[in-house]
Amino acid sequence: MKSIVSFSFVILAIFNCLLLASASPAPSAASTAETPEESAIRVAVAWMKANPTKLNPSCFYSGYTMTTSGQRVEAQNILHTEWIGKSGGAPYNCRLIGEVVDDSGARSEDIKDWSTVSETFAQLVSGKVYVLLGKMVSADSIWVRKESPALNLNTKVTKPLERWEIGTDGKPVKLV
Repeated sequence: MKSIVSFSFVILAIFNCLLLASASPAPSAASTAETPEESAIRVAVAWMKANPTKLNPSCFYSGYTMTTSGQRVEAQNILHTEWIGKSGGAPYNCRLIGEVVDDSGARSEDIKDWSTVSETFAQLVSGKVYVLLGKMVSADSIWVRKESPALNLNTKVTKPLERWEIGTDGKPVKLV
């Protein structure tokens, strides 16, 4: 009789272990909370969808050019030093994605992967679009993978896009 009781306890213990092991733990608050990046992306995308007219005119940029003097000139730097906030009209008054994200109330510094936000921006802009590219643009860049395809499909954008390229002198040159 003693061995039957011991055997029953062993079977019961094994059954309880199997039952506990197969049960999924309840999600904790930490595992369901949004990261700062997820929150910033969600807020920015929602704001852009609710305020598409506040995205225009828009600027997109990517890449760099090596000048004849060997200096690397980034498209992003040209926009900030020679276009944004300067007088003289377009393309000097265009909107950049970082500025749009900040206007949404999200923190642009929280975003590490700009793919979703940049693609949404390209899908929602309308009218005149300015593009500044360096002579070297990575095939894996957000411009190539997300923004350019979205702009090409966007029927609200004036075509052709106004394209600029950084020349070997380090200055932007209008192509189209």
